[in-house]
Amino acid sequence: MARLTSETHPLRIDAVDTPTGGLIGMTLCPGKQQSGSVSGDWYRDLGTDLRVIADWGAAAVVTLMEPKELAWVGVAHMGSAVEALGLDWYHLPIRDVQPPGQRFENRWVLYGLRLRRILRRGGRVLIHCRGGLGRSGTVAARLLVELGMTPEAAIAAVRRARPGTIETRAQRHHVQHCKAPEQDEAFVDRALGCLLGGAAGDGFGYAVEFDSLNRIQQRFGPEGLRHPVFHEDRLRVSDDTQMTLFTLEGLAQVPDRSADTVVIDRLRQAYLDWLNTQRPGARHSALRGTLAKRPAMQQVRAPGNTCLSALGAGGQGTPERPINASKSCGGVMRVAPIGWASSIKPRTCFDQAARAAALTHGHPDGWLSAGMLAVVMQALFSGQGLRAAIETAKTVTEAVMTQQGVRADLLGVVAHAERLAVQQPDEPTRAIEAIGLGWVGEEALAIALYAVLSADSFEDAVQRAANHGGDSDSTAAIAGQLWGAWKGLDALPMAWVRRLDVLPECLHGVAELARRGYRAAATEAMRREVADSPSGTLPSDDAFDLGHCSLYEHAERVQALTAFYHRKDAALMTFTARVWDSLLEPKGPKVAFMAETLGIEGHDRLALRKVLAAYLRTTDERIAALDDPLSEASESAEPIDNAALRHPTEHIAAIIDQQTERWARLLNVEPMDPLPDVPQRAAVIHGPWIEARLIP
Repeated sequence: MARLTSETHPLRIDAVDTPTGGLIGMTLCPGKQQSGSVSGDWYRDLGTDLRVIADWGAAAVVTLMEPKELAWVGVAHMGSAVEALGLDWYHLPIRDVQPPGQRFENRWVLYGLRLRRILRRGGRVLIHCRGGLGRSGTVAARLLVELGMTPEAAIAAVRRARPGTIETRAQRHHVQHCKAPEQDEAFVDRALGCLLGGAAGDGFGYAVEFDSLNRIQQRFGPEGLRHPVFHEDRLRVSDDTQMTLFTLEGLAQVPDRSADTVVIDRLRQAYLDWLNTQRPGARHSALRGTLAKRPAMQQVRAPGNTCLSALGAGGQGTPERPINASKSCGGVMRVAPIGWASSIKPRTCFDQAARAAALTHGHPDGWLSAGMLAVVMQALFSGQGLRAAIETAKTVTEAVMTQQGVRADLLGVVAHAERLAVQQPDEPTRAIEAIGLGWVGEEALAIALYAVLSADSFEDAVQRAANHGGDSDSTAAIAGQLWGAWKGLDALPMAWVRRLDVLPECLHGVAELARRGYRAAATEAMRREVADSPSGTLPSDDAFDLGHCSLYEHAERVQALTAFYHRKDAALMTFTARVWDSLLEPKGPKVAFMAETLGIEGHDRLALRKVLAAYLRTTDERIAALDDPLSEASESAEPIDNAALRHPTEHIAAIIDQQTERWARLLNVEPMDPLPDVPQRAAVIHGPWIEARLIP
């Protein structure tokens, strides 16, 4: 038999174009060692083959082989080898010569969304099975259908690119019955971001729960825990994620348009199911759901004593009739999914989460913190920025406390955390020590908020939230939930997510609510995909959607300026309405004060419109002044380190950053976050002017 190697037979990637401008590559198993095949004896080198894939430009590698199959051909370590090259690895096992089964469909909730998003951005994905024909062609065709092609056209396109693909009648039948996703992808994006982000943060912090900061530094170095601790290549979650998943199952069992009492009863029954997984002998009722039967959910992972004792007594607490005096964080850490519902009012959302927490935690800080977190989540899912969402939740929380005559530390502790995020963003250890240890609800929420407000990535947020001597898994879990709900799935490290020991349970829970019609506003990253997609239609200046343009949604700040530059007054009307809605009450006096400070006449929306016009005009003038360094705008501007800016568009980006930060402080709206591609996006503002400098 012929000896076939990576040198004698270099890896061949057959690619098919997608309707969105992306590319799907198909090939055989990289690095496979297989003797006696029809083609000959394979002795491929995994490293060599993966470098071919990386050079081809793949953003992700999709493996369709079963684990035992990977081991049989000598590439059981495929995932770690792919990730070592900086690529995502998606493992979607399908039995040989078979169409996708239920295990595949469960994982497709996550990986299908990720792959479609890569392809919508014009990216490339590489799919392989053992021979690169049946399973690879089937999944490639499915992606084409989900991106807009008809099944027959998808089958034909895949077979043209790689003859012999889609080998069996069952595989062809699968493609013929595929269709575009019916669930709201924006909801799935945020819900997966929230749930998986929370689980990843939980698993990260669980490794150091109960350790003092000194002990953490002794184990992991002076910077503390920086990378997740895996057990048999799995990221283990604690009771925090377990109980969050039971919250999710309880919500999925609530009939549509049910009263709040029904919601709380279903949640109570779900929590009793969880109790049965922690105390097998304590069967207070027959299991209401199926989650408790899953082996992954039957692990005892440091359950909280308050939850165990309160549920052991039936879990009958309410805010009016507290079951105990506990305010530990076991209430707030489990309620995030309650905030995913866009169909209920913020006050209803607050009440449901607060009552869900009060089943086990009687102190006001124990259930108020849960209500506040749920409203933050709901506001994020509706498209608000993080600071705006926090303000919304604070307003609702204050109203509840006033109406019910409740005293609690929550709002003061949260306000302290917000100040520390501004004053000490680079001193997380010191700042978190000033907040507390996170064992109680208000501190756990405040630490998580500080971590997310001061961080620049998901990893940074959970590292900040976990490296202290308190309830590290709970604070990191809440921080992960917040970051994922805010930024979406793309912000999460897939190398952590794919190793979660409860990943199938997480995906099933999100899919259940998505099927029930849950919806959400698109994240900033998802909105950019639509504009960047070659198959999409980028709005013309006359049809520019200023609903996405505001000072407190930083990614659109350049678009807002561009729209004003082309449309002026017409654009400002919508822009003003958007910012007006974001301001806190009392709006009129605040706007009047701003206008008076700037020497602007007018009141209410008219004054705000003039304030915003001044912002846009001065920003525009400062950009134009780059062409005339002796202009008044140039002389009056705050200094910028020009030596550090090597590209013309970087000057524009620096001006926009400086101006928007200044005016955001003035308006007291959401501050701006770093935007990696702002130099490129800024180039559209003065198209001809900047082109003259960019083109030699």
